[in-house]
Amino acid sequence: MQEHKPSRAHLALTGNIRILALESFLSQISAKMLGVVWQPFVLSLGASMAVLGGLESIRSLTSALIQPILGWAADKVGRKPFIVLGSFLTVIAFSLCVIASTWHFLIPAILLLGASALSGPARQSLLAESVAPGERATAYSVVSFPAALTGFFAPLAGGFLATHYGFKSVFYVSIVTVAVSSVLIVLFLRETFDKGNFGIAGEDVKGALKGVLKPESGLERFYAAMALNAFSVGMLVSILYGMLTKTFGFTPYQLGVMGTLFWMAIAVSQIPAGKLADRYGRKTILVVSGVLFIVLCFGWLLSRSFEAFALLHILAGVSVAPWGPAASALLADSVPLENRAEAMGKFACFTGLIASPAPYVGGILYELFGFYGPVVATLLLKVLTLLIIIQLNLPQVSEPAGG
Repeated sequence: MQEHKPSRAHLALTGNIRILALESFLSQISAKMLGVVWQPFVLSLGASMAVLGGLESIRSLTSALIQPILGWAADKVGRKPFIVLGSFLTVIAFSLCVIASTWHFLIPAILLLGASALSGPARQSLLAESVAPGERATAYSVVSFPAALTGFFAPLAGGFLATHYGFKSVFYVSIVTVAVSSVLIVLFLRETFDKGNFGIAGEDVKGALKGVLKPESGLERFYAAMALNAFSVGMLVSILYGMLTKTFGFTPYQLGVMGTLFWMAIAVSQIPAGKLADRYGRKTILVVSGVLFIVLCFGWLLSRSFEAFALLHILAGVSVAPWGPAASALLADSVPLENRAEAMGKFACFTGLIASPAPYVGGILYELFGFYGPVVATLLLKVLTLLIIIQLNLPQVSEPAGG
């Protein structure tokens, strides 16, 4: 049964929006801490940059492969069970990282972290169904905002813990925060999808996988742009802190400072970005985001010092903040309710499969050309992505005003 849709004035204070925002805050504490120490942690276990990129590629590939069938399942039995399952897998993965002694022992953890992405289509669909269609980009931003707030302290905390108490202390804290957020979801999140006569029984699972790599009708250019963007960003961002560690010798604490500035910039611009996407159009905001990221790449090419990279992380946050809400709302606007989670899962699979080799490619480019190899490659592909976005013309699905 559909949840009552809140008015715009109370969007951040009602029902599922409130629970998802709180869950996002708690779970993202671990994500932000690990975001700045994960790559140095892997390198500390004896991995090369190519190995680091390869592990990230495994996670990306696993995530891509698992989402279509679980997105389809979320359209049959509901959204909430898969959100809970994703958190459980994350806790198990972090526990495995605590006992890892070499990078080889991280492979099972990487597979589980990739599999935890199965919650993505369900979460995105549940959020889209908890508000009116015209408020979706704002809703995505509202839920992302508390996650961005964790960037004010979590990256710095992660860097501090890793520097003074070792990398694994970060995983202990992460296990606790994800576990608490899981309890909130189990107890308070309300299901939005009334499965009615739907159900997995009697369904042919193979049918859910048929055409998984075929874009939804009318969304071919959107798929192409998002996949290309994911590949280009994956080549660089997925190994950036490892590159900064090896090239410039930055410490985990310095990486924490950069991460804090990055997420502070996102926190400030997240909700305004979503409102701008609702007001001026998703495509316009995607173009602005793309242009800012291109400027950012030029900045990285010209920088040498910690101070320069720290300041550029502010620009990085501003450029990234609009992308997710605008892209998610654009996709939700373009597919019907009855197969929205499946479509989001297929989309995640398509983009994930295309992007999965990107971290490994980035690692190879680093080994061959140093820091500038992945940056230049990302810059060129970002320009191509922007050209495709400019030509987008997507279908719109008609829905009742209440969603």
